[in-house]
Amino acid sequence: ETVFIADAVFGPTYDDRHAAVERLIANLLADGKLGYLAAQLVETGIAKSVSGDADPSMDRDLSTVIVVGNPGVSRARLEAAYDAAREKFPSWLTAQRLESLKLYYLAGQWESLRDPLHLAMQTAHAAATAGDPAWDLAFLAKVQNVTLADVRARWPYWATSARTRVILEPAKATAPLATKKGAAK
Repeated sequence: ETVFIADAVFGPTYDDRHAAVERLIANLLADGKLGYLAAQLVETGIAKSVSGDADPSMDRDLSTVIVVGNPGVSRARLEAAYDAAREKFPSWLTAQRLESLKLYYLAGQWESLRDPLHLAMQTAHAAATAGDPAWDLAFLAKVQNVTLADVRARWPYWATSARTRVILEPAKATAPLATKKGAAK
């Protein structure tokens, strides 16, 4: 029913010095509630949802932004609105917005660690993949220290032509097949 746009760049690894900035850019841009694209595309009725992911991993993965268009919104309209919004993102971003989104992100992360099962799973995952059971805690401290200058310096990486874009469009409706008697199936 709808057009999907997925934009991707190579994502950070656990030891990437840009990992915290990458994660914040994904949230600033594509958090479904407070991100810039939610305001520009979802609240205006062009998109049904937006999401982003830039979680570090052992190997280079992909950091992605996904935009799901509303039914009836053409590929051209969705892509044009998305591209226009991405161009305006740097001027929208202020130190105050960055701090608000950091607090929102960090509160969600700290809240998830209050659950003993989630904490145990995160600790085990970090030990097995990053080689440090406390990696997540150190990562949250790095996120807390990200500045507006850090995000602005890293944004060109997300805006480069080296990114990959995949667009899925709904199949065109086809005429029903006729039976031997001429009735439609």
